[in-house]
Amino acid sequence: MSSVFLLLPSLSLFPLSEPNTDWQLFSQNQAFGYSQDNAIYPLVKGKKMAYTPAKHALTFNQAELGVRYQHLSVSLLSRYEWYLRFSPDTMRLYGESVNRQDMQTGKRYDVDLRVEHLISQGIKLAWTSDVSQPWIWHLSASYLQASEMMSGRLHGHAGDTGQGEYTGLLQLDYTYTEDALLKRKVDAPSSYFGYTTDVGVSWQFYDYGFASLLVQDIYSAIYWQDMPYTSATANTATAETDEHGFVSIKPLVNGVEGFRDKTQRLPVKYHSRLGMVYQQQAYSVKSLYVDKLWLTDLEWSMQWQDRLYSKLSYNLQTGALGVEGQWGWFTLGIQSDKLDYQQAKLLNIQMGIAVDF
Repeated sequence: MSSVFLLLPSLSLFPLSEPNTDWQLFSQNQAFGYSQDNAIYPLVKGKKMAYTPAKHALTFNQAELGVRYQHLSVSLLSRYEWYLRFSPDTMRLYGESVNRQDMQTGKRYDVDLRVEHLISQGIKLAWTSDVSQPWIWHLSASYLQASEMMSGRLHGHAGDTGQGEYTGLLQLDYTYTEDALLKRKVDAPSSYFGYTTDVGVSWQFYDYGFASLLVQDIYSAIYWQDMPYTSATANTATAETDEHGFVSIKPLVNGVEGFRDKTQRLPVKYHSRLGMVYQQQAYSVKSLYVDKLWLTDLEWSMQWQDRLYSKLSYNLQTGALGVEGQWGWFTLGIQSDKLDYQQAKLLNIQMGIAVDF
């Protein structure tokens, strides 16, 4: 039996069935957050800090509980996810607002913010091919019932002319269950149907090489009916100065608040791992790609004995260090660039249980 085969369950990006086990009860839980060049917690909570212009922020949390029989599995799952893509000026303007700083005189802020948010629960059916073959395939489909969402875009420009005047033109078009921007009071329905699919493949080549790819949410659709939406334009602004000298901008907003049907697509997430095995050790490069966002880890893994496994990782973008271990039926991993989670730019916590019977 090759070293690749022994390490494969821990190196594959999708779960593999044990070769000598028919039934397995499992639970997989992950809490992942990343904010480019800024701490996640203050960004989400709107706390004062030195904000750095950036382009991406991502949160993906999932809890799954199910049973696996040979190559098939069925599970219940719950998902919580945010994906934000924005221009550097958008982050700069947000930071100045949170820190109660005036806009930079004479600067034009090019604003562009895209958002996808979803909270959902559902059931997942998955199939994985024979793990003893060089090519291992994985397919899954999930039915999702969503309770919260936000999807849309804000873009345009704003600025301080330097003569006590503020100019700008912003276009807003988004659908939501809660109006976070204009505070419109609505009673939004839940989705009436939703699904998503994953495709994965792992390849063992020669006696020491392996590659694994998982395309998550490769095709998805969440269908909503009679959803609240706002399509508006904000232009000529007025300004008010408080007792501390901070200028508040009061834009004039014109547009439509209504209801419409909406089909929401989830961002496709590409997970990959490429590496080689030497004896009971593996050296690999793991990557995550989401809509122009790249995250890359360097990894070292060790299979000490059957179901006793450890992994160390280092993230190139943030310097985050990770440690993961498996002891029998229990797996736990954590990765962060700071000991204080409230200051971390990247935080990833994983916990899993797999019990054969």
